[in-house]
Amino acid sequence: MKNFGKKEKKPRPVGAGKPSSVDSGHGFYERPDSEAPLDEYSGASRQQVNRTSRHSPARRRENSNRASQAQMAMLALKIFLIPVLLIIGYVALKLIVGQFEGPTGKDLERWEVNSGVMERGPLAEGTLSDGPVDSGDAEFLKVRLDSLEQAGILLRSAESLEQRDLNEQAVVRLQEALRFAPESLAAQSLLLQLYMQLEKYEEAVPLCIRLLGQDGGNRQVKDYLLTALHKTDRSEASLLLAERMLKDDPENLHVMEVAAYDYAAKGDSDTALQLYDRILKRDPNHLLALEGAGTIYEWRGEWEKALPYYMKLGKLDPQSKRYYALARNYSHQNEAGKAVIFLGQAVSLYGESEVIPWLSDPGFDPVRETIEFRSFADQVAGEKTRQAIEEIRRREVRQETPLAPDLKLPSKTDLEVLKPRN
Repeated sequence: MKNFGKKEKKPRPVGAGKPSSVDSGHGFYERPDSEAPLDEYSGASRQQVNRTSRHSPARRRENSNRASQAQMAMLALKIFLIPVLLIIGYVALKLIVGQFEGPTGKDLERWEVNSGVMERGPLAEGTLSDGPVDSGDAEFLKVRLDSLEQAGILLRSAESLEQRDLNEQAVVRLQEALRFAPESLAAQSLLLQLYMQLEKYEEAVPLCIRLLGQDGGNRQVKDYLLTALHKTDRSEASLLLAERMLKDDPENLHVMEVAAYDYAAKGDSDTALQLYDRILKRDPNHLLALEGAGTIYEWRGEWEKALPYYMKLGKLDPQSKRYYALARNYSHQNEAGKAVIFLGQAVSLYGESEVIPWLSDPGFDPVRETIEFRSFADQVAGEKTRQAIEEIRRREVRQETPLAPDLKLPSKTDLEVLKPRN
């Protein structure tokens, strides 16, 4: 019988299953001399010395292109520091350039000494004698030339500052320059220009007068002086100068504007109206002349004469105050319907909040109790508000003391309308 039991394992012959040796020439794979054996890393007892898996944490950190938190923080710090360093460098460079442009402390001390020597010079009138030049004349001439040179340095520094819009610092330099060369026309002219730009009109007035003493026909200086006198409310002086200027240039619009304002401030409305008419003959659309003429006729109670000026203003320069003036004008002519028309147009264009404060104006008293005005006031402000306004106006009318027309002068608020804009 056949034995169906387990087959006995025969011993494996030595060398079976192994690849043929290199020398046999019959092997499936021949290993080069420089290559490690295929089973070099097989076996649990052997350690991997020369290779590392590409999926290990160490290899992943080496191959990762992500920046660490420390690197990101360093990058952010660099981004922040770059503009800061640029700003610091710009400010430092600006300070260094300013030091080179302006005089040093030692220069100012030396100039102060030279200025004192010049003031105590041997010649009171500041000129050299006709005779031979002695030691005193030579010393005075040296100090004088040094002072002019120092004034030139300060003037050039001021011009540089003025070009960079550092007008306040330029004024200081020019004032220092005039201490060494008080008659310097260039320094005085630039200083006057800066005074006008900085609206330092009080300082500009004496400087204008000094420059006119050197050149009485300088029209630019006269314009500056007229503006400075006008801005400082020296009405009498500005009117005197305006009249002199109009003799030389009777068609100067700006001078006529200032003169008309000064005449109106004095209460001479006739002359002011004549000047406004002269302006309108040259420029029919001159807004200030139109508003000035209409305002003066309104002061005088000549509402019909004021109306054409207000109508033209409404077409050329539509604003809420134009509708306000037209409505008030028609109110004084007892034209309630026309007054309400312009009030209604103002409401549609500018809203009720703009028009409601107008209802308490005394200029609407002539039509306040008419049906048209009351109906409009009820629609815009409400019946209770309208009744309250009427009661307030009745009390104010009882308390008012009428003045004679020839005694009433325009207030500063009224005159603001007539002030030249330039």
